[in-house]
Amino acid sequence: MTRSSRALVEVHVAALLYGFIGPFGKVVDLNPHQIVFWRRSLAAIVLLAIARRLKSHTLVKNWADLATFTAIAGLLAVHWVLFFKSVKVSTVAIGLVTTYTYPVLMLFLESWFFNLRLRALDFVSAVAVLVGIYYLAPEFDLSDATSQGIIYGVAAGAMIPFIVLIRKKRIIDNYNSWDISAYEMGIAGLILFPFVLYDGSLFHMPSSRDLLLLVMLGVVLTGFARVLFVNSQRHLSGKVVGITLVLEVVYGVILALILLAAVPSKREIIGGLIIVSVALFESLRSRRHENAGKDIGELET
Repeated sequence: MTRSSRALVEVHVAALLYGFIGPFGKVVDLNPHQIVFWRRSLAAIVLLAIARRLKSHTLVKNWADLATFTAIAGLLAVHWVLFFKSVKVSTVAIGLVTTYTYPVLMLFLESWFFNLRLRALDFVSAVAVLVGIYYLAPEFDLSDATSQGIIYGVAAGAMIPFIVLIRKKRIIDNYNSWDISAYEMGIAGLILFPFVLYDGSLFHMPSSRDLLLLVMLGVVLTGFARVLFVNSQRHLSGKVVGITLVLEVVYGVILALILLAAVPSKREIIGGLIIVSVALFESLRSRRHENAGKDIGELET
């Protein structure tokens, strides 16, 4: 097997492992901020250990970088809490699909950050995403679980462009990917610490079942998946990685069907296909940044 072929297998396995996150989040008997706290903390320990073993660990260089890491970690914490909230109140399919509405917002924010001119296709993509959301919930009602799931999912996705752009501007060129991920995860865990302390859940150990699921979430579905993702980047273009990682939605929905017997409705399928198609289309275009796939992968952790 060539290096490129092996890298392609690795990124598909990473996407498959990421696909388990939604179903696992659905069945873990903890609230969203508890899930994110344990997942992020465990993953940070794993990645810091890897960085030290590879002798590539770099301490945070200055207070400005620490402030940037903290801002990104805060946005990541909000992103994942909202994502798991979406999955909890609605379905895995709704949570995954609506989170992937973010490429359209990314287009508009990139135009603002980097002074890029918007094109007609950018507006077509935006309209297509709105049509996809309409199919998910044609009768929008805040008391409806599906509508609530859409709001949480879209809000979770809205965090991603800000995280990516702040990271690009301030962090990406000064630290390796292991340290970036470990610091962001660790600080996100610290940010959520007061919340788990306040609700008393820190002093109540999860059940053995939930503890096993949390270890799987933090170590295998985050830490190990991250290792595969980083290895794949060495031999694949950002575009290929980005397109493959969009398949997380497909894998997640299929896994929810197999593990939870969660059959998506006709509207979820139609709306999901529209939104995922837009995400794939934007990954294929990728005219602004060849490293778009790398940015997506950074978020998946």
